[in-house]
Amino acid sequence: VLFGDAAGAVLLRPVADPALGLRSVVLRSDGSGYDMIRIDRGGSRLPFSATGVDGLSMRMPDGKAVFERAVDGMVRSANEALSSAGLVAADISTWAPHQANQRIIDKVRQRLCLHTANCLGTLAEHGNSSAATIPLALSIHVAANGSLDSGRMLFSAFGAGTLWGSAIWVHANKQR
Repeated sequence: VLFGDAAGAVLLRPVADPALGLRSVVLRSDGSGYDMIRIDRGGSRLPFSATGVDGLSMRMPDGKAVFERAVDGMVRSANEALSSAGLVAADISTWAPHQANQRIIDKVRQRLCLHTANCLGTLAEHGNSSAATIPLALSIHVAANGSLDSGRMLFSAFGAGTLWGSAIWVHANKQR
Protein backbone atom coordinates (compact mmCIF):
# COMPACT_ATOMS: atom_id res chain seq x y z
CA VAL A 1 0.00 0.00 0.00
CA LEU A 2 1.47 3.34 -1.03
CA PHE A 3 -1.29 5.78 -0.11
CA GLY A 4 -4.35 5.35 2.04
CA ASP A 5 -7.17 7.57 3.12
CA ALA A 6 -8.09 8.36 6.69
CA ALA A 7 -9.19 11.14 8.96
CA GLY A 8 -8.54 11.62 12.63
CA ALA A 9 -8.91 13.90 15.58
CA VAL A 10 -7.52 13.85 19.09
CA LEU A 11 -9.40 15.30 22.04
CA LEU A 12 -7.16 16.93 24.63
CA ARG A 13 -8.40 18.13 27.97
CA PRO A 14 -6.78 19.93 30.88
CA VAL A 15 -5.22 17.88 33.66
CA ALA A 16 -4.68 18.99 37.25
CA ASP A 17 -1.17 17.54 37.48
CA PRO A 18 1.29 19.97 35.81
CA ALA A 19 3.65 17.07 35.06
CA LEU A 20 1.05 15.49 32.76
CA GLY A 21 -0.50 16.48 29.46
CA LEU A 22 0.98 18.48 26.62
CA ARG A 23 4.51 19.39 27.68
CA SER A 24 5.88 20.99 24.51
CA VAL A 25 5.00 21.70 20.89
CA VAL A 26 7.36 22.75 18.11
CA LEU A 27 5.99 23.71 14.68
CA ARG A 28 8.13 24.98 11.82
CA SER A 29 7.69 25.74 8.13
CA ASP A 30 9.76 26.78 5.14
CA GLY A 31 7.77 27.95 2.14
CA SER A 32 10.80 27.68 -0.13
CA GLY A 33 9.95 23.97 -0.38
CA TYR A 34 6.42 24.62 -1.65
CA ASP A 35 7.02 22.63 -4.84
CA MET A 36 8.83 19.64 -3.30
CA ILE A 37 5.56 17.70 -2.94
CA ARG A 38 2.49 18.78 -4.82
CA ILE A 39 -0.82 17.66 -6.26
CA ASP A 40 -1.52 19.55 -9.44
CA ARG A 41 -5.33 19.26 -9.31
CA GLY A 42 -7.78 20.11 -6.58
CA GLY A 43 -8.56 23.24 -4.68
CA SER A 44 -9.69 26.49 -6.30
CA ARG A 45 -6.96 26.77 -8.96
CA LEU A 46 -7.78 23.47 -10.74
CA PRO A 47 -10.88 22.05 -9.07
CA PHE A 48 -11.86 18.42 -9.40
CA SER A 49 -14.70 17.60 -11.76
CA ALA A 50 -16.44 14.44 -12.90
CA THR A 51 -14.76 14.67 -16.29
CA GLY A 52 -11.47 16.36 -15.46
CA VAL A 53 -9.44 13.99 -13.32
CA ASP A 54 -6.83 13.16 -15.97
CA GLY A 55 -3.35 13.88 -14.69
CA LEU A 56 -4.40 13.80 -11.05
CA SER A 57 -1.30 12.68 -9.24
CA MET A 58 1.08 13.59 -6.51
CA ARG A 59 4.36 14.90 -7.84
CA MET A 60 7.65 14.71 -6.01
CA PRO A 61 10.36 15.77 -8.48
CA ASP A 62 13.28 15.17 -6.08
CA GLY A 63 12.55 12.33 -3.65
CA LYS A 64 16.04 12.47 -2.14
CA ALA A 65 15.63 16.15 -1.20
CA VAL A 66 12.21 15.41 0.34
CA PHE A 67 13.70 12.51 2.32
CA GLU A 68 16.55 14.67 3.65
CA ARG A 69 14.28 17.58 4.55
CA ALA A 70 11.75 15.28 6.24
CA VAL A 71 14.39 13.52 8.33
CA ASP A 72 16.14 16.77 9.23
CA GLY A 73 12.90 18.56 10.14
CA MET A 74 11.51 15.72 12.23
CA VAL A 75 14.82 15.25 14.08
CA ARG A 76 15.33 18.97 14.74
CA SER A 77 11.77 19.54 15.93
CA ALA A 78 11.87 16.42 18.12
CA ASN A 79 15.11 17.58 19.73
CA GLU A 80 13.62 21.04 20.31
CA ALA A 81 10.46 19.55 21.83
CA LEU A 82 12.49 17.22 24.06
CA SER A 83 14.71 20.09 25.22
CA SER A 84 11.72 22.34 25.90
CA ALA A 85 10.15 19.59 28.03
CA GLY A 86 13.42 18.95 29.89
CA LEU A 87 13.68 15.44 28.44
CA VAL A 88 16.06 13.34 26.36
CA ALA A 89 15.20 10.66 23.81
CA ALA A 90 15.77 7.87 26.35
CA ASP A 91 12.85 9.30 28.39
CA ILE A 92 10.37 8.57 25.57
CA SER A 93 8.31 5.40 25.99
CA THR A 94 6.13 5.72 22.87
CA TRP A 95 6.87 7.38 19.54
CA ALA A 96 4.20 8.12 16.93
CA PRO A 97 5.90 9.36 13.76
CA HIS A 98 4.28 10.52 10.55
CA GLN A 99 3.93 7.45 8.35
CA ALA A 100 5.26 8.75 5.01
CA ASN A 101 7.65 5.89 4.36
CA GLN A 102 9.58 3.34 6.39
CA ARG A 103 13.00 4.69 5.37
CA ILE A 104 12.18 8.10 6.88
CA ILE A 105 10.86 6.49 10.07
CA ASP A 106 13.96 4.28 10.40
CA LYS A 107 16.39 7.17 9.80
CA VAL A 108 14.63 9.51 12.25
CA ARG A 109 14.52 6.75 14.88
CA GLN A 110 18.25 6.12 14.38
CA ARG A 111 19.23 9.81 14.52
CA LEU A 112 17.13 10.40 17.65
CA CYS A 113 18.37 7.17 19.31
CA LEU A 114 14.79 6.09 20.03
CA HIS A 115 15.88 2.47 20.30
CA THR A 116 13.72 1.54 23.30
CA ALA A 117 10.59 3.55 22.44
CA ASN A 118 7.54 1.67 21.23
CA CYS A 119 6.92 2.94 17.68
CA LEU A 120 3.24 3.21 16.74
CA GLY A 121 2.92 2.39 13.07
CA THR A 122 0.25 1.96 10.43
CA LEU A 123 2.29 2.18 7.25
CA ALA A 124 2.30 -1.52 6.32
CA GLU A 125 -1.48 -1.85 6.65
CA HIS A 126 -2.73 1.59 5.62
CA GLY A 127 0.02 3.29 3.62
CA ASN A 128 0.64 7.01 3.90
CA SER A 129 -2.70 8.44 5.02
CA SER A 130 -1.25 11.96 4.95
CA ALA A 131 -2.17 14.21 7.89
CA ALA A 132 -4.14 11.39 9.53
CA THR A 133 -1.19 9.05 10.13
CA ILE A 134 -0.59 9.96 13.78
CA PRO A 135 -4.28 10.05 14.88
CA LEU A 136 -4.81 6.78 12.99
CA ALA A 137 -1.87 5.15 14.80
CA LEU A 138 -3.23 6.34 18.16
CA SER A 139 -6.72 5.08 17.34
CA ILE A 140 -5.49 1.65 16.31
CA HIS A 141 -3.30 1.41 19.43
CA VAL A 142 -6.19 2.35 21.74
CA ALA A 143 -8.57 -0.05 19.95
CA ALA A 144 -6.08 -2.90 20.38
CA ASN A 145 -5.05 -2.10 23.96
CA GLY A 146 -8.04 -0.35 25.53
CA SER A 147 -6.12 2.85 26.31
CA LEU A 148 -2.87 4.69 25.77
CA ASP A 149 0.13 3.42 27.66
CA SER A 150 1.34 5.52 30.57
CA GLY A 151 4.50 7.44 29.86
CA ARG A 152 6.07 10.09 27.71
CA MET A 153 4.98 10.16 24.08
CA LEU A 154 6.71 11.89 21.18
CA PHE A 155 4.80 12.81 18.03
CA SER A 156 6.81 13.88 14.95
CA ALA A 157 5.55 14.87 11.51
CA PHE A 158 6.53 16.36 8.16
CA GLY A 159 4.33 17.62 5.36
CA ALA A 160 4.13 19.29 2.00
CA GLY A 161 4.77 22.95 1.78
CA THR A 162 7.17 22.24 3.70
CA LEU A 163 6.29 22.02 7.37
CA TRP A 164 7.34 19.84 10.28
CA GLY A 165 6.80 19.58 13.98
CA SER A 166 6.92 17.53 17.14
CA ALA A 167 5.06 17.41 20.42
CA ILE A 168 5.55 15.74 23.80
CA TRP A 169 2.55 14.31 25.65
CA VAL A 170 2.86 12.78 29.12
CA HIS A 171 0.09 10.32 29.90
CA ALA A 172 -0.95 8.56 33.10
CA ASN A 173 -3.18 5.61 32.37
CA LYS A 174 -6.42 5.91 34.33
CA GLN A 175 -9.75 4.16 34.06
CA ARG A 176 -11.93 5.67 31.33
